[in-house]
Amino acid sequence: MDRPARVHVLYLERAEDQRTADGKRSAGLHLEQTPGLGPYICATCDAVADSWRNRCDNFQCALRMCCAEGALFRPSVAQFAVLSPRAALAYSLPAFGAWMAAQGTKRPTEALVVGAALRVAAGALDPAACGVTHVPLACDSDGDGDAMWAWAAQWAGAVRASAAGKVVTLLLEAGARTSALSLPQRLVLVLVPVVILRP
Repeated sequence: MDRPARVHVLYLERAEDQRTADGKRSAGLHLEQTPGLGPYICATCDAVADSWRNRCDNFQCALRMCCAEGALFRPSVAQFAVLSPRAALAYSLPAFGAWMAAQGTKRPTEALVVGAALRVAAGALDPAACGVTHVPLACDSDGDGDAMWAWAAQWAGAVRASAAGKVVTLLLEAGARTSALSLPQRLVLVLVPVVILRP
């Protein structure tokens, strides 16, 4: 019996245009909870503050698109990963959905999606309990460095290894006026499997 197709989503967020309060460039996803630099957990109300920084609200919205009517997440979506020059996040959607249900909700709000990532990065939440893993990555202030691409290659290799059937890649680049090949060639090469189709 054939297994159904499984979708692995990799959301790439370089955030190359962001700057610190003093105007210096600081590309990438900042999860160290420094106000003014990235999102953080408010010490007063325990809510996620500045979720728009590093475009965390965008990846949270993209993750919400993996939801399904009558179920928390689409059964075909296995994983949602976020990659930036400074950090990589991987949401195992079945485990994340179970953790959300244990929190008494089925809505992947910024408080849960971004909040879980912040708490895991700070060591306040067990990745095994919530299905969210965090890997800090090294880069310079412009977001240049090989750690991001090495993580992407490792992630793609794991997805490729899990495929017992055909592999299809869908690569989208926002604002592209030519082709997706305007992305760095190394990204195109490492992201070979994103959607796995089984005959």
